[in-house]
Amino acid sequence: MSKAEDEETRRGYEWHVRRHARKLADGVGLIMLGVSLSTLGTLLPQHKAEDIDKVIEWIDDVIKHESHELISFSSNQTHPESFLVFIVTLIIGITMLRNEVEDNRDYHEAYPRMNFRYSQEERRAVGREHLAWIIGCVALIVLVHVLIALFTNHVWPSALNTGLSQLALTAGVWGLVYSSVWYGRVNVKVYNFMSLRSMNIYELRKHDEINGIPDYRSVREKNYSDWDANLSHFSIALGVLTAAAFYYLPTLRTSLFWIPMLVILIIGLIIRSFIVHHAINAFEK
Repeated sequence: MSKAEDEETRRGYEWHVRRHARKLADGVGLIMLGVSLSTLGTLLPQHKAEDIDKVIEWIDDVIKHESHELISFSSNQTHPESFLVFIVTLIIGITMLRNEVEDNRDYHEAYPRMNFRYSQEERRAVGREHLAWIIGCVALIVLVHVLIALFTNHVWPSALNTGLSQLALTAGVWGLVYSSVWYGRVNVKVYNFMSLRSMNIYELRKHDEINGIPDYRSVREKNYSDWDANLSHFSIALGVLTAAAFYYLPTLRTSLFWIPMLVILIIGLIIRSFIVHHAINAFEK
C-alpha cells in the first residue's frame, strides 16, 4: 500500500474513532444526565397527576415482568415527572450505546485490518493530550464538590447539592470516556486484533494467507479474540447486574455480596488484559 493510500486510510480511521468516542460518551452522558435531572426534579412541588401515574404504573409492570418481579418501583411517586425523565433518558441512552456498538462492528467488518502505524512521537503526543483530559475532568469533578461543600453550608436542599454533584460527575465522565476511546486509536494492533471478533473462522481457513499472515496464525489469533470478547461480555453483564442488584435490592448491600463480585470482575479484567497482551505480541507485527 502506498503512502498516499495509508494516509487516506488513516484519515478515515481517525474520523471513525472520533465519531465512535463521541457517541459512546454521549450515550453514557445522557444516562447520567437523566439521573441528575431526576434528582433536581425532586425540588419541584409535589403533585399527583392521574395520567402520569398510569404511565408509571405501566412502566413498573413491564419492568417487574422483564425482571421476574425482582425489580419494582414505588407505587407512590411523589415526583412522577422526574421518574419519567430518568426512564426516557435511560432508554434513549441505552439505544444510542447499542446502535454505536453495532456501527463500530460494521466498521470493523468493512475495514478488518489497518497496516499503518503511529510513530513514537505521535503516540507520546496523544498520551500527553489524554493525560491533560484526565486531569481536567478529575479537577472539574473535585472542584465542584469542594465548592458545594464550602459554600452551601447545609442551607441548600440536599437534592440540589446532590443534583449539582451529579451534573459535575456527568461532565467529567463524558470527558473521560471520550478521551479514553480517542486515545485508544494509536493502538492499531489492538484494533486489528479486535476486528477478528467479527470474522468467520471458516472463511479464514479458506485462504493460505490473510493479509500476509498464514491462515493457521489467523485462526489461532481469532480464538484469542473470541476469548477476549467472551470475557468482555461477561464483565459488562456482571457489572450491570451487580450495580442493579446493589441499587434495587437493599438486602444485597453488604460486603459479603459486592466484594466477591468486585473480585471476580477484577480477575476477569486481568485475565482479559493478559490475553490481549499475549495475542498482540504473538501475532501482530
